[in-house]
Amino acid sequence: MQTIGGDAIELSAPERSKLEAERLAAAQEACAQGATWSVAQWMDYLNHINPEHMELGLERVREVAIRMGLMAVLKVSKTTIVTVAGTNGKGSTATLIARAMGQFMPVGLFTSPHLLKFNERIEIKCEPISDEALVAALHQVVKAQFALRDNSSPLAGQVIFLTYFEIVTLAAMDAFLMAHCPLIVLEVGLGGRLDSTNIFDAAVAVITSIGLDHMKVLGNTTTAIAGEKAGIIKHGSTVILGENIDPAARQVILAQAAKQEARVLAEGTDFSAEIGAENLRFKGPQGNLTLSLPQVPFGCVGPALAAISTLFTLPELSVRLPQFRQARNEIDAAVAMTKLLGRMTKAPQVKNLYLDVAHNVPAAKHLVTHELPEHLGRVRPWLVIGMLKDKDVEGVLEALAPHFECFYVGSLHTERGESSERLRAALLEYGVAPEDIVAGDSIAEVLERALNDRTNETIVVVGSFVTVAEAWDYLCSLV
Repeated sequence: MQTIGGDAIELSAPERSKLEAERLAAAQEACAQGATWSVAQWMDYLNHINPEHMELGLERVREVAIRMGLMAVLKVSKTTIVTVAGTNGKGSTATLIARAMGQFMPVGLFTSPHLLKFNERIEIKCEPISDEALVAALHQVVKAQFALRDNSSPLAGQVIFLTYFEIVTLAAMDAFLMAHCPLIVLEVGLGGRLDSTNIFDAAVAVITSIGLDHMKVLGNTTTAIAGEKAGIIKHGSTVILGENIDPAARQVILAQAAKQEARVLAEGTDFSAEIGAENLRFKGPQGNLTLSLPQVPFGCVGPALAAISTLFTLPELSVRLPQFRQARNEIDAAVAMTKLLGRMTKAPQVKNLYLDVAHNVPAAKHLVTHELPEHLGRVRPWLVIGMLKDKDVEGVLEALAPHFECFYVGSLHTERGESSERLRAALLEYGVAPEDIVAGDSIAEVLERALNDRTNETIVVVGSFVTVAEAWDYLCSLV
């Protein structure tokens, strides 16, 4: 078994035997009792599996999907699927696609991770899945792990154990098909080629950006990472490429697209999105649109609109749709209103405080070169930050340090959480004065300290989904 950080977990034979017995007992209980469980009980079950652990390969998750009948239903229903991969911007891009297309038809949207409530990961008709539908879908997955099949598959006669993310992926797909969604948008979890979302054939594949992240798993060059993300490209599909992909990485993706005989639409060549003082101008193969200023990060808008315009041309969906340019009002409404919590979100609980989930070097650079100037002008804010230890902590802090005045660093108490000591040491290395750094045992502690210390300074909370979630919980406790 491997973790997100890529380190193998070496177990002795007795330890492995004990672990397998515990997994089997827990899965048997979920299979027998899960239909009556609450969402909280299902969260306990999933967290016991551990969301940070992964097992490479698609054979197990594909076999369970077949047992559930998902592949057969997808084939008969001719459901259209969009997959969205990339180092950054996946969630905002996927959400904007779903929000715009949701003006015309029921759309299923799968994203990860969640910030405040697990149901956020699975949206149907632009709303988080209900507790009842979530419980039913999770139970279907666990039952299928025990549903033995008599066929040629080497896994046909086995009980199959899935990872946290694999279970959630199949539950999402089951819920979407039960809701009769003709269009499904899937955010890829990690990489692409071996991600569980990749067992499904996507008509449109979006690759938003390529940067250095999850390098122990995906590779330590952008070309290696591009190769993994290009694995989502299916034969005869359309590939949408964002602008933030370096030339060498782009060539890797283009080679895979050619191999799959896929059509490629690249930002800057085949489509463009330009921000003006009062509006957004999109130019693409299906026509040009002038739209409202977007709420999602600007780099996500062009790829999302290119994917939307492509969907308008697909025969399976075109019967439900007007011409692309005639859909301007509906698309404009989605562009104007779609915003995800934690993407330079202004906190409503206190003044002059923003939250952003930037957690790797490309995201940190985007934050300081685009988001901070756009929202704050020349103001040098204070930083509250907590990070995960498998990220490039030093690289992120090196990018952020010159753009902030004071630094409040907190420890994250999860399996992947890093201590505040490492963050403080990195900031000192990059020339931040010791008196400008406050270290604490939690995000709540350092955020409280920052709020008490400031007079009228702006605070930006950064570092990970975990950081923003903990900050949000603390801010809500103030109301």
